[in-house]
Amino acid sequence: MQASLAAFVIAILVAIAGLYSGLSDIFEADMRHARDTMRAAPTDSDIVIVEVDGRSLQDVATWPWPRETYAKAVAELDCLGAKQIAFDIEFSAQSTPEQDGIFAKALAEAEASIVLPTFRQVNGASDDQVVSEALPIPELREHAFLASVNVLPDANGQITHYGFGTVTQNVPRPSLASMISGTAGDITDTFRVDQAISPASFDRISFVDLLDGTIPAAKVRGKRVMIGATAIELGDRYPTSLYGVQPGVVVQAQAAETLIQDRARSDVNQVFFLVLAALLVLATLISPTLRRYTLLVLFGSAGIVGVTALAADAVHLPYLQLSSALIFGVTFAIAQRLIQLLQNLSAARFTDLASGLKNRRALEAAQRRNPKLAIGTVRIADFDQLDAVTAGDAAGQLDQAIARRLQLLAKSERIYRIEYGVFGWLIPADRDDDLDGYFSSAYSLFNAPIELSGRQLRAVPSFGVSKDTVSDAVRASDFARRRHLRWSSAANSMTEESQYEQAILTELDEALETGAIYVVFQPKLKLPSRQITSAECLVRWHSPSLGQISPSEFIPLLEAKDSIDRLTLFVLDEAIERTRLAASLGQALNLAVNVSAQLLSDQTFVDQIADRLAKIADLPGTPITLEVTESAPLDDPQVAQKALANLRDAGARISVDDYGTGHATLNYLKDFPANEIKLDQSFVSDLMTNQANRVMVSSTIELAHALSFEVVAEGVEDAETLEALADLGCDYLQGWNIGKPMAWDDFAAMLVDETPTKRASA
Repeated sequence: MQASLAAFVIAILVAIAGLYSGLSDIFEADMRHARDTMRAAPTDSDIVIVEVDGRSLQDVATWPWPRETYAKAVAELDCLGAKQIAFDIEFSAQSTPEQDGIFAKALAEAEASIVLPTFRQVNGASDDQVVSEALPIPELREHAFLASVNVLPDANGQITHYGFGTVTQNVPRPSLASMISGTAGDITDTFRVDQAISPASFDRISFVDLLDGTIPAAKVRGKRVMIGATAIELGDRYPTSLYGVQPGVVVQAQAAETLIQDRARSDVNQVFFLVLAALLVLATLISPTLRRYTLLVLFGSAGIVGVTALAADAVHLPYLQLSSALIFGVTFAIAQRLIQLLQNLSAARFTDLASGLKNRRALEAAQRRNPKLAIGTVRIADFDQLDAVTAGDAAGQLDQAIARRLQLLAKSERIYRIEYGVFGWLIPADRDDDLDGYFSSAYSLFNAPIELSGRQLRAVPSFGVSKDTVSDAVRASDFARRRHLRWSSAANSMTEESQYEQAILTELDEALETGAIYVVFQPKLKLPSRQITSAECLVRWHSPSLGQISPSEFIPLLEAKDSIDRLTLFVLDEAIERTRLAASLGQALNLAVNVSAQLLSDQTFVDQIADRLAKIADLPGTPITLEVTESAPLDDPQVAQKALANLRDAGARISVDDYGTGHATLNYLKDFPANEIKLDQSFVSDLMTNQANRVMVSSTIELAHALSFEVVAEGVEDAETLEALADLGCDYLQGWNIGKPMAWDDFAAMLVDETPTKRASA
């Protein structure tokens, strides 16, 4: 509705501007030209033009002709039975008395009525200053009617309108067309010459043929005859809107025929149809029933009026000026569409396309409009698993189902999808003083499972709140999830997060000594032998005071606080001890230890690793793989390359972890002293369903082998993916289908007990 009203106002303003600027008149002239073109055709006319053409100028006499020439023409036409003889040739100057007398005598003796021209010219600088008036000489005036031959060019120089007369010597004179047609009119009035009357409508007689007496009487008898110049040399020519430049006598004939056939039409002003169109649109906008059909009603009505206008043209009824109404209608349609498009684009910026819910940007805008309201957020635990279960349903159904639950809490406030698995809303002001009760109610909304496409899904929420920013509220809900709280405020989460991080740093040394931090082993399957001869060492931390701490929490923290070296050396020592133990049992085992790339610039750390590797130099094979992980670009790649080269020389196998997601590319790695690259599980997990990832994995394996790298694929969760990677030529596989991270005793049992057949289907 708002878009339509705005479009209505714009259309009215444009139409009014067109009226005042004259643009609508130009458009109307073009429309009239088109409508005249549709009707243009020769018509039956009793007007005959005797033309002073080029042949007559050549054969009759030197121009200007003696007046006896015109006397002969009058006599001949009178003899042939002409009804009227009208001249569009000036006779305002004296000739010789003899010639003037001959012409006057012929006029006096003619039975046909004679019309001679008069005209009045005015100075272009002042409409009141008369430059000249031309009338026939007195001898000729006595025997003829006088008629004005003034023409009225419009703004673009074309002759489209014609007057009913003019004043010469203070006497009103009818126009030539008015005289010929016998139609009276106020000399101050004009009419529009019907441009659809073709110049071919008028029979033409060459002046020289008339003098030769070769014209049959039937061609002239009872006709209105107009005598005028058509020869280009005489210059009496005017531009017309439809037929180009025409001789003045032809223009006079068209004007006369317009009056004879009663085609001098009045106009229905374009303002009338503009008001009519505006009222019609306004009525449809006001009506709830018709509102959706506004354009249909508008253009349907325009079609009816257009057909009516053409019908009126055909029978010479008043001319319907439609330009302003059409400008209004077209502008309204375009403006409405553009405004709707802009609104849709704006809405798209503030809408999550998959779910149809408003997005984070919209929530931030709403919060700016209501700065006193707190922002509530909820993070759904394991949302990716819930989403996977409903993957066959229409996109966004899970989001919408959760939003419906939250709407019971938010009441009239809108629910927003902030990010994957995170939703938000503005908390009503009256609930600010009891947030604990508020979020207890919120939590209870998810006690019942969510029904979706015949499935029952259990969603576990963690709520957050902030009075400052959406980001703070999101962090609060994330903190609540990690701390297994129902809800947390941004202020509490920031304080508790800082305390939590400090507790991790404080407990690190003790955890390394007491076994709270321990190593688990995730086996790797070697291809094509399908034997398990290696594993990755992963870290787990169970704190007596903090509970189970996720590696995704403490490892980034230790990296940020420059404490990751102690943990890395702890894991390396464990790996060395286990490889030596395996060797004592006759097993050539390789264990992979993660090393932060940022540590490679620490020479002391590099030396410590090298010293430890030297202690197992006597073991068979290459017992230790160092998996280099990058959380940020290397400050000095050359230093890192040198450190890795030294460690490889010291007996380590070098692997680049998380290939494809970090900063490592094949071009980046071609100069690195690495032995293998490790494909990130994000490329492997959907290998069977994502053709693009399959192509990428295949090409990566091929290129890696060309650069002498072996390839490890992690994230192998099913037998189909295992077989697909085997077919692609992958060297090692890692994932839950091979084996979950496990304690040493379980891994050692796998080394001893598993047969190749069992491992192939593990």
